[in-house]
Amino acid sequence: MAFKAIGIVAHQGPIPPLEAGKEYPIKVQFDRSSIWDATATARDIGTSMLLVATTTDTNFVAEFAKKLTVRAEFNGRQIAKLRLDRSAKAITAMLDCQRAVNEVTAKSAPSPSQSDPFEQTPMSEVKSSDDPFDL
Repeated sequence: MAFKAIGIVAHQGPIPPLEAGKEYPIKVQFDRSSIWDATATARDIGTSMLLVATTTDTNFVAEFAKKLTVRAEFNGRQIAKLRLDRSAKAITAMLDCQRAVNEVTAKSAPSPSQSDPFEQTPMSEVKSSDDPFDL
């Protein structure tokens, strides 16, 4: 199955000062498995700053669904540690939904080129009147 991107948002507690839009290296680890190195982009959501990372690697989702915890580190400091118990059902539902969307979009015909919806077709006869509301 093809994914455009799978995202993880890492934030739990204070994060050192970040600049919105700037990229930062983070590490993600499920249970005691090997560490995933990722590049996260800082996002300002008004109330706090988040680090958002995306991947197209479906192995990431497989690990996410099977493991019990996930940790994220930034600059050697833990910024998130989350329990993942019962996440397998949610991941399975997400993957089923993605498959359904992929099937529908694969069968859809390409949309016709859009024309200007406000464009008027020329009238066959030109009306004229001294009263502008009589046209």
